[in-house]
Amino acid sequence: MTSLPLVSICIPTYNAEAFIAESVDSALAQTYAALEIIISDDGSSDRTVEVARQLLDSKLDGKGITWQLNPHDRLGIAANWNHCISLARGKYIKFLFQDDVIAPDCVAKMVTLAEQDTEIGLVFARRNIINSDDTKLDQLYVDITQGWTNLSAIQSGRSLLADPKLLEAPLNKIGEPTAVLITKAVFDKVGLFDPNLRQVLDLDMWLRIMAQYKIGYIDETLAGFRVHRNQQSIQNAQSGASWIDDWRLQFKMLGDRSYSLLPPELKQTLIELCSSSISQTYKDLEGLRSQVADAYKQLEATRQRLQVEVEQLQEQNWQTTGQLNLAQAHLEQSQAQIAAMESSKFWKLRSTWLGIKRALGLPAEE
Repeated sequence: MTSLPLVSICIPTYNAEAFIAESVDSALAQTYAALEIIISDDGSSDRTVEVARQLLDSKLDGKGITWQLNPHDRLGIAANWNHCISLARGKYIKFLFQDDVIAPDCVAKMVTLAEQDTEIGLVFARRNIINSDDTKLDQLYVDITQGWTNLSAIQSGRSLLADPKLLEAPLNKIGEPTAVLITKAVFDKVGLFDPNLRQVLDLDMWLRIMAQYKIGYIDETLAGFRVHRNQQSIQNAQSGASWIDDWRLQFKMLGDRSYSLLPPELKQTLIELCSSSISQTYKDLEGLRSQVADAYKQLEATRQRLQVEVEQLQEQNWQTTGQLNLAQAHLEQSQAQIAAMESSKFWKLRSTWLGIKRALGLPAEE
């Protein structure tokens, strides 16, 4: 009896406490027997490592499945994925992301297809969306495999690269790493995940694999991709990192040696798209420059108006201060006159006379 090839289920984590138990449980529920589980934690500050360790300790005892829990200092997304690969001993790499799940027969069905042809470098399947926050989703990104013109169980990756809809949305028509099985030897040929990318590093890898290998496809839903507000892809979109990544990938496809096998027609289409995007970006920048100029004019007008108001207030303040100083001088002068009168002989005689009148009972007005 032929032994089953080992599959390394790789779970890269970072602050994954919320969903890591569900993710690991789906790995432990696999019907495929020849497994190892690798969790590479990228410096989490929550209870990710503790939760994962307790789960693996309690559920793997006696099952014959080996596992590694490898916490380390922060490496970053791509470097942590690559670290998982370096730890893996299996013939196949099955990524399972910390928020996601895989069906119990996911690994078994993917390996069965991969073993049918030694030229297969990647197997992917459909995935559903687990919407944890009731986030509004574009239907285009729910069933991404419909973005292909044609899919077969086994086909040349270059035929997929020649698909006329390849560069249409959604660009990633394969899916997230949770929906993919990769032959580990592939990485020796096409390289590892690119640390210069943050959002489309998986798409970059799928394209490089398609250029040199056959691709397997299972027309079944074998994975669940979770969407929630705190996930990295949402943060990348909000920060603008996704937009920058798209540009980096396009220029990489045109000039990087790893894309030397791309069909010439695809490169020409990509050049046209890049030129169009650059022109549109230039127009957008011109529009923004005009808006900034208008805003500056408004700010300058406001500054000048406020400056006039400040100068007027200063003038009023100086006038008020002068009036107060004049009143103070008059008051001091009056006080000096009163003091002089009180100290004069006439004032003293007057005071004595008024005292005598009071003693005699006569009216004595001040």
